[in-house]
Amino acid sequence: MGKLFLFGCSYTAEFSHGPGLNQFYLDYYKFRGYNFPPTWGQVLANKLNLDLVNYGRGGNGNDQIFQDVCKHCSEFTSSDTVIIEWSYIIRFRWAHFLGNHWQSLGPDNVTPDIIEENTHNN
Repeated sequence: MGKLFLFGCSYTAEFSHGPGLNQFYLDYYKFRGYNFPPTWGQVLANKLNLDLVNYGRGGNGNDQIFQDVCKHCSEFTSSDTVIIEWSYIIRFRWAHFLGNHWQSLGPDNVTPDIIEENTHNN
């Protein structure tokens, strides 16, 4: 059976069930009787009878999405379907040297310990 590979930002990501769930999602989860509805990726995979492999993550910019596609392209076969949901062009990532990872940034999340606000705005 083929796979449906998805890449993108929060519009593509699956609902998180981990401890980092923000209050909005916790309230929604509780309102729905402690379950989340299927995401569009899950619905599409079911309709196409494909196994879902979702690499979408909230806050991803296009540079991270492209890197994820390159990183996982060796997993694709001719029976797979790949969908790339490009994000906002104003999102970018910045090296977080203390955390030793890439930090996703955008217009609404200035992180002063990583990048000065003036640099971020420029």
